[in-house]
Amino acid sequence: GFVAGQFRLAALKRIFRQEDEVFIRILNSLRSGRLSVDDEEVLKTRVSDRPSAEASITHVVLTPNNAAAWKINQLRLAELPGPTRGYTAALEGNFEPKAFPTEEVLELKAGARVMMIRNDPSGRWVNGSLGVVQGLGESDCYVKINGETHRIAQQAWEKFRYEFDANSKSVSRSVVGSFKQLPLRLAYATTIHKSQGMTLDRVFIDFDRGMFAHGQAYVAFSRCRSLEGLELSRPLRPRDIIIDRSAFDFGGLDTVSDTEHFLLADMAKPQLDLKG
Repeated sequence: GFVAGQFRLAALKRIFRQEDEVFIRILNSLRSGRLSVDDEEVLKTRVSDRPSAEASITHVVLTPNNAAAWKINQLRLAELPGPTRGYTAALEGNFEPKAFPTEEVLELKAGARVMMIRNDPSGRWVNGSLGVVQGLGESDCYVKINGETHRIAQQAWEKFRYEFDANSKSVSRSVVGSFKQLPLRLAYATTIHKSQGMTLDRVFIDFDRGMFAHGQAYVAFSRCRSLEGLELSRPLRPRDIIIDRSAFDFGGLDTVSDTEHFLLADMAKPQLDLKG
């Protein structure tokens, strides 16, 4: 078990995506489920009365609803002039549709806003970088990112199966499926789930019918670099903040007195403190 393994537990205490101390405090409060009255008042100033479809012109809309995100993207794409080109993914083996990193049939137009969904090995863009489609090829496209136009080729995502050999006490890995497609998606709107790991300058959170998964509100808010770039479709409600009790129960924690206790169970000794 975990305890018998005597694992060292690392607490990642420093936030790198945001620099504003007020926003960092709010994010830590969201993570622990203890939002103060002052925090609520600050967030109320970020509420917008414009609909999400309109907000998608200037911001990336994050929503818990996949259908809502798809509808906004199709609306914005249809408004662009010129022909649409469809790119069909190449599938091999066992790769479940719910695990597709982007659309199986990805429709693009010149002028469409897109989001990169993989880091570039050369460092020209990262996961979440926004760009604008400049040209459409047979199996590739050209996207302007940070003022420079790059050719974007299809890439493969692989699904693995891991097997443990009791005799050799080793783990072997084999490819069971692959998905090959352009490493991007339309970026007028996306689901909160698919936004994980991304850093965005302007975010509009459309709560739709509310959050439904543990930590979903925190993920949505923390995608944005700053409070100034954040807009909300309505005020945050207590039921939007869903905390995973198992995270608190881990190590026998009954309550959360502060963010550090949330991050690090007291039972984990020795502790490895990573601050930078």
